[in-house]
Amino acid sequence: MTKKEILILSTPVLILILVMMLFIRVTNPKDYFENYIIPQEYSAIVLDKYRDKNHNYKRLTILHNNKEVTFSASDWTNLFEQANVGDSIVKLKGNHKLLLYRNNTLIYQSSYDTDQRGVLFRNRFKRREIN
Repeated sequence: MTKKEILILSTPVLILILVMMLFIRVTNPKDYFENYIIPQEYSAIVLDKYRDKNHNYKRLTILHNNKEVTFSASDWTNLFEQANVGDSIVKLKGNHKLLLYRNNTLIYQSSYDTDQRGVLFRNRFKRREIN
């Protein structure tokens, strides 16, 4: 193969890699924690608890603001193991703890696991309106 042929074949691959790099957001886990997790505030009820069939991720389906939300329990230390259907989850703005209540009693405080995911992060919520 000549240099010209190699250049012609490799150019589309390089362009594709550059375009992909523009759409991939790579951040430091600590920065993600400070800029995305700490400002969040929510209060929700656990509707379901399961492992994702594609990647075996720990997931909770919660009811938050009258919306059914898929919540990544893997991001919070031992949350999946501690939570049951019917429990309440509370995260206060500016706080790094997620509180788990059962029958109006605090049963567990979970910390966000900043090392669990590495450096690639995406939005943790997939929202669906409840009809």
